Amino acid sequence: MSHSADEAVAAIMRHLAADGFDCRADGAGRYRIVSQRGDALPAQPVLTIPADLFLEYLQDLAGKLGYPASDPFTEALSLTNINLMEELETTHGLDRNHVTALGYRRVRGRVRFYVEHDFPDGAPAPPTDPDQMWVAERPE
Repeated sequence: MSHSADEAVAAIMRHLAADGFDCRADGAGRYRIVSQRGDALPAQPVLTIPADLFLEYLQDLAGKLGYPASDPFTEALSLTNINLMEELETTHGLDRNHVTALGYRRVRGRVRFYVEHDFPDGAPAPPTDPDQMWVAERPE
């Protein structure tokens, strides 16, 4: 089944809305996430999701699924939604989430998911030791 880039973005935005996120368009392929379930998000992170890059990311992920799936594209979309939710809901042991930006961009020829944080001075940052962190993509 063929999927368009705009349909892929619309699908992930529906997932975020169903999970209670109020996402407001903030330019082409950009959304400001202002609240979750009515609670304001202080950092109001920006989700950058260029449709063509997002579709490429989903297609690449669907092609790498290591288990049989009736619809690999839908499975990839679901996994992507889980990744977004984890980043937007995690407080890293602090009083609130500090994500300021997340989305999809091309890095060294491949589309990658990225996350940016703005931790207050003295706050513990998430672990950077590969043995202490979960990585969404398989190593190359």
